[in-house]
Amino acid sequence: MQRAGESVYWPGLRNRVEEKCLACEPCVTEEKIQTKESLLPFPIPDFPYQMVGVDLFQLEGLYYLLVVDYLSKWPVVRSLGSDTLSKRVIHCLREIFVDFGRPEVLLSDNGPQFSSFDFKLFCSNQGITHRTSSPLHPARNGQAERTIGTVKSMMKRCLQESGDWLQDLATIRNTPIVEGLPSPSVCLLQPTSLK
Repeated sequence: MQRAGESVYWPGLRNRVEEKCLACEPCVTEEKIQTKESLLPFPIPDFPYQMVGVDLFQLEGLYYLLVVDYLSKWPVVRSLGSDTLSKRVIHCLREIFVDFGRPEVLLSDNGPQFSSFDFKLFCSNQGITHRTSSPLHPARNGQAERTIGTVKSMMKRCLQESGDWLQDLATIRNTPIVEGLPSPSVCLLQPTSLK
């Protein structure tokens, strides 16, 4: 709605967008049910890529790495194919950190790729504080979990419609987060817009 409202307007716009969303079978199928467990809040970072969440997800037999900045909510997705070993994850993270900067804090679950000796050594050598969620409370990495839900739903919809999920990822990056809070791209590139 925010994205549509920024570019066009006509009487009944909100109703038309809602009707379109409700008629979209992949959207309705993938709609996420609210979790009952509340997410643990973290202090808001002072600058982009100070704190990131990372996680893996699987879609149609392939694995993907998701990294999301806790300040700007900027999502990055890398295909891992079938290789989910620590070395592959570390390689992808190095590439992402070259583009966006090395975080001070990295949040992940306790998956084998993140609890391995290689990953611990990588974080130590990079000066990154690695925090993990407990198996009984995966919501500690709530930003990554929410972002995976959004990205995975979008990718499924695109694959069903033979669409370009990279184009839709760009749309996510350029859509305001909530009313009064700019898009992830603005938050990432102009963090002063958050003040």
